[in-house]
Amino acid sequence: MNTIPCELVNLTVSYLDNNSSYNIFLTCKYINKILKNHGFIKSLYLNKNFIDNEDIFIFIKKFHLHMRSIKTISMSFITDPQFWIPRWCNTIYFKRCNFTSVIDPKNIVNTEHLWIESTYSKIIINLKKFPELKTLHVDAFDFNDLDTIKYCNKLSYINIKI
Repeated sequence: MNTIPCELVNLTVSYLDNNSSYNIFLTCKYINKILKNHGFIKSLYLNKNFIDNEDIFIFIKKFHLHMRSIKTISMSFITDPQFWIPRWCNTIYFKRCNFTSVIDPKNIVNTEHLWIESTYSKIIINLKKFPELKTLHVDAFDFNDLDTIKYCNKLSYINIKI
C-alpha cells in the first residue's frame, strides 16, 4: 500500500485554517499520527476576559502540542502577556493587555509581526531581541523605544499611536 509522505501532509496542512486542519486530522489513523507528531494548529488565542486560570494551562499545553505549526499567537486582557508565551512565533498580537514590565524575550526571536494595542500602558520593548521584525504596530499610552528601532533592519511597516 502506498502512503502519502509526511512532508506532503505537513505542507498541505500548512495552507489550511485551524478548522480545516482539524478535519484533515480526523480523516485517518496515518494522517492523525503525522499531525500529532508535527502539530496542525496555526493560531492560538488566549482571552482572559472569558476564561479562568485553568485555560491558561490549556493554552500552554496546546502550544507545546502544536509548537512546530503555530504561526500566530493572540492574547487579550492579560497582564504581562509576554511571560505566558513559551516560544515567540511569527506573529504576535497583544490586545488590551496590561504591561507592567519590559517586553524582553530571553533570546533573540524570529518574530516578524508585533501588534500591541494597550491604550492604558507604557510600552517598553527591547527591540534588539527582534532583528527579524517587519511590522511594528503600537497603540499605547506611552512608547519610548524609538532609539532601539535601528536594530530592526527588516522593518517595513511602523505604526505608533500614543
